[in-house]
Amino acid sequence: MLAWSLAMVVATVALVLSSGPSLEVRVRLSLHAYDLGHGLALCLVSGVVVLAAERLLRGVPFGRNRTGLSILTAFLCALGLGAFVLPEDLINLADRLSTAILPAPLLVALLVTSVAALFPAALFLGLVLARRRLRPLGLGLGLTTLALNSLVLTGDYAGVHVFIVVLGVALTASSLLGAQEPAFLSATVSSRRVRIVCLTLAVPLVSFSVSIWPRPIVGAALTSRGGAILLPFLAAAHRRTVSTFEHPDGAELPASSRQWFVSRAEAQDVPPSSNALLPRNGLLLLLTIDAARADVFLNPKYAKRLPELTRLRAESVSFEQARSPASQTYVTLTTLFSGRYYSQQAWTPKTERGRGRTMPHEDGAPRFPERLAAMGLPTVTYASADYLMNEHGVLRGFTEEKFVKNTPHARELVDLAIARLGRDTDAGLFLFMHFLDAHFPYDRGGKTGSQLDRYVAELAIIDAQLGRLRAAITARGLTDRTAIVLSADHGEAFGEHGKTQHATTLYEELVHVPLFILVPGLTPRRVQIPVSLVDVGPTVLELYGLPTPATFMGESLVPLLRGEDVRLFRPLVLESGRLMRAMYFEDGMKLIVDRHRNLTELYDLSADPRELNNLFQPGDPDSERRLQTLTAYFETHSVERRSLPVAYRR
Repeated sequence: MLAWSLAMVVATVALVLSSGPSLEVRVRLSLHAYDLGHGLALCLVSGVVVLAAERLLRGVPFGRNRTGLSILTAFLCALGLGAFVLPEDLINLADRLSTAILPAPLLVALLVTSVAALFPAALFLGLVLARRRLRPLGLGLGLTTLALNSLVLTGDYAGVHVFIVVLGVALTASSLLGAQEPAFLSATVSSRRVRIVCLTLAVPLVSFSVSIWPRPIVGAALTSRGGAILLPFLAAAHRRTVSTFEHPDGAELPASSRQWFVSRAEAQDVPPSSNALLPRNGLLLLLTIDAARADVFLNPKYAKRLPELTRLRAESVSFEQARSPASQTYVTLTTLFSGRYYSQQAWTPKTERGRGRTMPHEDGAPRFPERLAAMGLPTVTYASADYLMNEHGVLRGFTEEKFVKNTPHARELVDLAIARLGRDTDAGLFLFMHFLDAHFPYDRGGKTGSQLDRYVAELAIIDAQLGRLRAAITARGLTDRTAIVLSADHGEAFGEHGKTQHATTLYEELVHVPLFILVPGLTPRRVQIPVSLVDVGPTVLELYGLPTPATFMGESLVPLLRGEDVRLFRPLVLESGRLMRAMYFEDGMKLIVDRHRNLTELYDLSADPRELNNLFQPGDPDSERRLQTLTAYFETHSVERRSLPVAYRR
């Protein structure tokens, strides 16, 4: 109990430090109430398990094997816990490590067993350190483990966080065995009256925190930190059916966008709005940068470090309010090429050389390079990752493809591109490359400085290679018939909302991306109209004078490229493989729904661009109207309506 008390003190301090000063007092009090209630719940459950194990072991004739049997019991308890909380966290790692001999399910079992073995190991280490002179070391290690829980893998990997806490408590508790308690503490703990009072206070708080789902602002604040270990597991029990959907007319839909809230299965392809802006032998280079957040590209502070990207922006039509459809590479690029969001795609297991992954290889929706190839345009990709090959379904339709192994540098891809530009471009060319240089651990551009500084240094590597590529285009006399589209698969977090890297949220730091489109003869300009990478496919097709497949959920940006004053009517939405969805509204509001963790957030981006003040209120007519609109959109188009479940994918 003392170890759990210390764990709750550490969690409280971490919550105070991580929640920030902007929260209202009542919200802060709710945070602490839920945090304490969940901690007490774990304390009570672990206490029951320990008492049950002790009673069970009392009835067993140990002989000399008491310690061994106790360790075995501890391991079995940890194994049961691990089997419940760890598989979802470990499946991605298992997929990457799997082979024909060790398939992913077996690897998950081995990983769970290995993690569970850490529990008796922590108990044993604590017992070794329980000696008087070593006890401070054991206590320090235990408390450090508990403190790290709020610092590592923040807002993600709930099962791992459970084990970090359990290991910290086990190490702390076993290190304290045999310690002399202060007289006042011993008397207090042994008092039956005190125990009754504590239980009387604890049980209602535990019941409240477990049975009453927190308000959206409280839930979002709790899950933004790594210490909220119990909330993700309670989400399934509290998951709210948010839809009253029967037909799109049942929701209050924007009149201008109503056509996008009906099935497009029988719709006709969308014809181009004008003549082609590129000749049939035109070249179009689609370049995407992994983890490139827009504010770095739009900030004059970085112009000198990124001269080529700055020049490209100045010479292009720059869409300053572009959004990626997700914060995961697989999902964003599949949406970009198919024009359809995650839940509209068929993601199924794919096993190759013993390695299993969930991929869209069986998804039959067209990818826009297929349309380009069908008109006779050579389509080429130099893939920086194996899943960017035709066979995996993220993209399809490339008549020439080459996988460059071992996470290639931008120079390797650009070398191939320059060589390809030097031969047989009379028939035109569509070329796609995805650069991985600007990726954690941010060490390709140097190993000194802050993470953000090293990240910008990696962008500078890509910047230099972009300069080489454009110089080669000029040297070969291809400038007048070459268009360039440059964007990113998602952004990158550097501590915003308690997160780092990407994939875990749909906040602006992860979905606001650059989008520069350079077309010969078009006037450079900066466009503030919100657009999405789902619009890129229709745009590329129209540049060549081709219609957009009816199944695509985006609209061509060509009218905006020409400088026309037009509106885009398709809803601007996001959808992540982690079952998170978001929708932008014309009044500047943004709704985020996390179906996996049962959380809903609403932000006014005009007044709150950092997304700190969650305005969603269950039962509020405005909040519910927006939620119904988002739900109606996805229920209209999701493959779930065809009885194919949408998989949770990290």
